[in-house]
Amino acid sequence: MKRGLLCLVIAVALLIGCGEEVSVPAKKHLKVCSPFEPYSLDPQKISSDVDYKIIQSVFEGLIIPDPETMNPLPGVAERWVVSQDGRVYDFFLRDNATWSDGAPVVADDFVFAANRALSSQFACATVELFFNVKNAKDFFYRKIRDFSKVGIRAVNSRTLRIELEKKSPYFFAILMHPCWSPLNKNVVESLKQYSKSPYPSDAFAMQIICNGPFVPSERVPGICVLLRKNDSYWDADNVLLDKITFSFCANQASNIKRFQQDEISVLEMQAEADDAVKACHENERLIISTFPECFALAFNMANPVFHDRRVRVALSVAINREKLLSNIRKSTGLAAYGFVPAMDNVSANEASFKRDVELAKKLFAEAGYGPSKEFPKVRILCNTLDNDADILILEQVVDDWHEAFGIDCIIEPKDLDYFLDWRRRSKFDIVKILYGGTYCDPVLMIGAFVSWETKNYGRWDDHSYDDIVTSIDQVYDELARLQLIGEAKKYLAAEMPIIPLFFKSSSYLLKKDVRGWFKNPLNMHPTKFVYFVKP
Repeated sequence: MKRGLLCLVIAVALLIGCGEEVSVPAKKHLKVCSPFEPYSLDPQKISSDVDYKIIQSVFEGLIIPDPETMNPLPGVAERWVVSQDGRVYDFFLRDNATWSDGAPVVADDFVFAANRALSSQFACATVELFFNVKNAKDFFYRKIRDFSKVGIRAVNSRTLRIELEKKSPYFFAILMHPCWSPLNKNVVESLKQYSKSPYPSDAFAMQIICNGPFVPSERVPGICVLLRKNDSYWDADNVLLDKITFSFCANQASNIKRFQQDEISVLEMQAEADDAVKACHENERLIISTFPECFALAFNMANPVFHDRRVRVALSVAINREKLLSNIRKSTGLAAYGFVPAMDNVSANEASFKRDVELAKKLFAEAGYGPSKEFPKVRILCNTLDNDADILILEQVVDDWHEAFGIDCIIEPKDLDYFLDWRRRSKFDIVKILYGGTYCDPVLMIGAFVSWETKNYGRWDDHSYDDIVTSIDQVYDELARLQLIGEAKKYLAAEMPIIPLFFKSSSYLLKKDVRGWFKNPLNMHPTKFVYFVKP
């Protein structure tokens, strides 16, 4: 008997012994509802949590996250060996890992996917997650043109070698991101005709072959994505769901009603926890998790008005973050008085900048703004996929600034394609951003503002700060590393290249018979492990 199947049998036996019975075959169709529609189902074009959940269901990388602890588990790689210096990883692919058409998944499929992600013309949404690999950053920025010099290669069809620039304490966490999924070169290149589509992965997802526990079967734009079990998946015997429906509806009242009528198994809430609590009865469960992703505003450093750090700090300390949470977010987030939430012995509030209107006015005046010099009207770029609560947040920020300084700002919502293009080309004064969210290490968040970071949308360029962050990656003593992280946070608080507003949280209503969907710090919920029980 396979080891995985044996573990499943033991788990089922334990559940029965505890008074729970696995619902086989009563329920095998998971119905997940989100307020947002996915933008892309391409693993290298992920733009949202919804994209992430669906892609994680249809693709599988070298390793996968444990659904509760987020510790790495074997995926396509059944085992691996790490060199003594921590720089070279050899991954040994399992013999029974196949694509949904039955063809074997080979090491070259991972090499092709990495080459595609690092192509500067392709614009992978998470390309920075490859930069730990030797020469990957230089290849992306076209300092070298020969991909064979990048530290990822196929030793043979079943062995993939990855060489890092230097030892990385969080490399396994990076590898669990779906952007590291393999891709079949022949199939992907046959779909190049769709690459300029506004939704390039509609056709991609429906026609691509996958290697995960599920495969796409249908997409109805604006309504849902349907998945069915992948019978060619190497661990298909241990996947207890036959179908998953990811539906999309922004009307939370309607969603709660559908949930109560058993039309939805898992409902993602739009942050209004009060509604979620009211909807929770004895047959439902509420899961709320704060995770390392921050809702923030980034300054365009090409605008001379933001060259003065006193202006940036003044705009930050004028904001009433607690009001944003209590009145708009309904307390489901965590006010961001620092750049990093509490994680792994790192305090969230070492660099505190709570509301101080008097200080804000003083700094504004010192920067030369007042009756004799009017502050210019600035525009805040956001996208129309933002929910109503997000727009209300920006309106509250504008009101706080008007109250403190008497200034006016314009909120400019754009369709997602225009928003992404304008943000990439820095066509904004201030832009709404999200940073972090990929893995639980503070370097992920403070590293978002180094000068070479692709998601440093405001183009803040400070070599002293770059040196601090670079030093963190070169230190492996935990205490010394934490001291450098604290130094980086204090530097950010002094310079304020962005304004953190709050750390996000996820809220889910689950039917009582849903199992395998856990509260965890990364909001990851691999559906391979989800199943139903009989109460």
